Amino acid sequence: MKLLACMLFSLVFFGLLEKPVKKRPVIFYGATVVIAVLSLATGLMIPAKSLPAPLSYILYTILARGTLAGAIFLLVMAASVLPNSKVKQFLMRQRGEMAIIASLFTLIHNIAYGKWYFVKIFTNPALLSPYELAAAILSLMMILLLIPLTITSFQRVRKRIKAPAWKKLQRWSYLFYGLLFIHISLIFSGPIRMGRRGYILDLAIYALLYLIYLVLRIKRFPKQRNLCIGLMAIILLIFAGVCLS
Repeated sequence: MKLLACMLFSLVFFGLLEKPVKKRPVIFYGATVVIAVLSLATGLMIPAKSLPAPLSYILYTILARGTLAGAIFLLVMAASVLPNSKVKQFLMRQRGEMAIIASLFTLIHNIAYGKWYFVKIFTNPALLSPYELAAAILSLMMILLLIPLTITSFQRVRKRIKAPAWKKLQRWSYLFYGLLFIHISLIFSGPIRMGRRGYILDLAIYALLYLIYLVLRIKRFPKQRNLCIGLMAIILLIFAGVCLS
């Protein structure tokens, strides 16, 4: 449910601040970095139990674990396949800025967790479970995708790239979204195997949103029907595999 709450918050936030975000995006990018770095620093210096419950939840569950970033990415992903409406038009206008903000949150999120997991990949991978090792490797792959996608989303950079080349590069974002779902599934698999059933609902929401996206994509791009159906089957298999593991 926290994912849906973050998506609703993001819609309201960008809806109310659409003009300022478009007019002065750098201010919001800077604020994103500051918030992300402060949440990272707080997590390193102050135990979660020492903070007020609401603040601890925002810092450790919403920001540090990437829930807010994931919610924004899902909105960006959905923008192109939504039926024509004011919501779609709004998301299409804002998707560039939203993608950059989500990317900045994600990169800081990777620093928060990568300081241990990434080091172990190269020094002592035996300390990681197979699920943790796979999730960490996927994180590195996603970072390699995210860096060029983010850089080329800035308007000043985008203007210097020919439209066909830019569109071709941005198609790699679909691979990023796919890896994101697999990464989340691997991360959630640990708590699910430990009997924390609330994570099944969280993963089910992610899976449902991806399935809805693929259904909408079939309607918008009928020629991609077989591909989308195949991806839907993979999502269901991953979900079932994680829940039954």
